[in-house]
Amino acid sequence: NSELHSTAIHGIIKDAISGEVLTGVAIKLNGTDKTYFTDFDGKYYINDIQAGEYTLTYTYISYKTEKEENIEIKEKESKEINLTMNIIK
Repeated sequence: NSELHSTAIHGIIKDAISGEVLTGVAIKLNGTDKTYFTDFDGKYYINDIQAGEYTLTYTYISYKTEKEENIEIKEKESKEINLTMNIIK
């Protein structure tokens, strides 16, 4: 289908202290009703999105919610956003 695009955001999410990958982190792509999750290697992949500006919200049990704002992505661009998360103390 020629209307599908390879525009994507991907990355790895780790614990800020230990550096261990986090499995099952929920990633909300603001402006859509879609939620994505990290796999067993802490990796996530959000594909077939439109070019534009996005905010990603990352949530995980016992960790502080993190936000990456003003992510600009161009048509057919694949942007890597790696993130570390901190445990709530």
